[in-house]
Amino acid sequence: MARKPIIGVSGGIDIARTRGPLGDIKASVPQDYIHSIEKAGGIPVILPVTEDEEAAKALMGLADGLLLTGGHDVDPEIYGEEPVQMLQETLPARDRFEGQLIEEALRCGKPILGICRGAQILNVSLGGTLHQDLSHFNGSRLCHNQKTDGRYPFHSLLVNDNTILSEIMEREQRVNSFHHQAVKMTAPNVIVSAISKDGVIEGIELEYPNTIEMEGKPFVVGVQCHPEAMVDHERWALELFRRFVSEAGKVICDEI
Repeated sequence: MARKPIIGVSGGIDIARTRGPLGDIKASVPQDYIHSIEKAGGIPVILPVTEDEEAAKALMGLADGLLLTGGHDVDPEIYGEEPVQMLQETLPARDRFEGQLIEEALRCGKPILGICRGAQILNVSLGGTLHQDLSHFNGSRLCHNQKTDGRYPFHSLLVNDNTILSEIMEREQRVNSFHHQAVKMTAPNVIVSAISKDGVIEGIELEYPNTIEMEGKPFVVGVQCHPEAMVDHERWALELFRRFVSEAGKVICDEI
C-alpha cells in the first residue's frame, strides 16, 4: 500500500511583543493549513525558515509537494522596486528560503500550491512583480481585506477557461479575501487563471509548452484567497487541496 503524500508547508516567524520564559521568536503555521492537507489525504510537515542554503534542497527531498502559506509582505527589492509607504512588515529571510524551496520543487517536478503571500512569492521568484499595496492599482474599487469570518465568501472571481482552476471552481466563484498586495506583472510562462471584478489578479498558474504531455506538467498554482479557511464549508476549496495532494501522490508513483 502506497504511503500518503507528504506536503511541505512553508512556515513563518512570529515575534511576540513580550518575551516569555522560553523565548519570543517562534516558527509557526496556522492550523487551518495543517487541517486542509490532512482532510485532503496528505501528511503535512512544517518547513521552518532557515538561513542554511542546503536546507531547502534537503527538505524538498523529503516532501512530495510544496504548500506556500500566507504571511509577511514580500520585500520589493526582489523585483527591483523601492518600498512604498503602504508596505507592511517584510521578512527577507523567509523570501530567500521560499525562493529556494520553489526552485527545488520545480527542479524536481513537484507540485506547488501558493496561497495569498504564497502566490505572490511564487510569481516574484519566477520573475514577476507585485502591487505593493492595492491603493497603487488604478481601478481597484472592491474591498480585498474582509472583516467577516474567513469561513465565508466575500467577493467574486472570474475564472479563465482551460486552466486548472476552471476544473475546480465555477466560472464565477465567490471566495474570501485578506490581502493588500497582489500580482502586478506575471512572470514569464505564468498565466492569469482568475481575476476579481475590479481587475485584480486572483489566480496564477505555470504554463508549459504544448510539446509537454499533460501528464508531465507539474501542478503549479497560486491563489490570492484563503481556501484553507473554507475546506469544511466550500466544495471547491477542499477540491483544490485534494487535487494538489493527488498531484503530490503522482510524485510517489514516479519514484517507485
